Amino acid sequence: MSIKKVLFYLSNVMLLLIISSCGAGGPAKELIASCEKLNENILSMTQEPVLYKVSDTSETMRFSTDDGYFVTNIGVETRARNKQVIKQSYPYVSSFLDNALNYSGTLDNQIILAVLKEAIKGTGFELELTEAQQNSIKGDYEDPSYKLLKNEVNRIIGDDYVDDDFEGPNGCIDVSDYKYANEDSDNSYDYEKDDTSYLWDVLIGTLSNGYEIVVVTNVCEKTGKYFGQTCAKKDFIYKPDFSNSTANSIKVNPWSRTWSSSSTERLAKTVWCIENGYRDYSTATDDCVD
Repeated sequence: MSIKKVLFYLSNVMLLLIISSCGAGGPAKELIASCEKLNENILSMTQEPVLYKVSDTSETMRFSTDDGYFVTNIGVETRARNKQVIKQSYPYVSSFLDNALNYSGTLDNQIILAVLKEAIKGTGFELELTEAQQNSIKGDYEDPSYKLLKNEVNRIIGDDYVDDDFEGPNGCIDVSDYKYANEDSDNSYDYEKDDTSYLWDVLIGTLSNGYEIVVVTNVCEKTGKYFGQTCAKKDFIYKPDFSNSTANSIKVNPWSRTWSSSSTERLAKTVWCIENGYRDYSTATDDCVD
């Protein structure tokens, strides 16, 4: 019997075991234990790094989603400092971050594979992708090898990652659904700890934010510009703008004046929001966001 047929046979056996266990009083205890450990791992991997602000090197901030702030407000040294913080926060993809240049900010296949490998450590889950298949996965998320990875993520995580022609167990989402359906019996279900698909989405989203900041840093280091904007060499420190002689101690609110360009206005409002304790500025709402 060929290796391919053996793997196909084993995968079908596993599928039958999981389906039968779910139909007879819920998922098997082993599967539940594996998924609970997986959830713990993912939760520990979703801690958002705290970055340095430009106004005071002793101050920190949460992620900002405004690329412009990291291009024109943060200088070379602070960008490099924040890049190291992000790399240390995600050591399992640190080597990928060294030269990350995907302008879209989308995590490529190789990074997601590295994240999945880290997440399943000690859970009992093993990758079913052969070494050759893993080596075939390209960085470009539009590469056909994405289908291999997507099905592997679905097999373990479940839910939204199912492919149209994927046939197999729906990962830990089966355990999450079972726990949710039976929460009244033991009140043990916690969405932010027991929903594997949700936890995975949070992890990928948080890592994507850090990845995008690193891309800005790498592009600035390489070209000195990011989408036409010149990358700052030094940190930009916001200086008070006094509206009149009788209000010398009041910093002008950027919403109270007229701006010569939308990019300058967005930059000023982003700086104001971050320096006043908010996470970012939203152009959609024209307001600061927590």
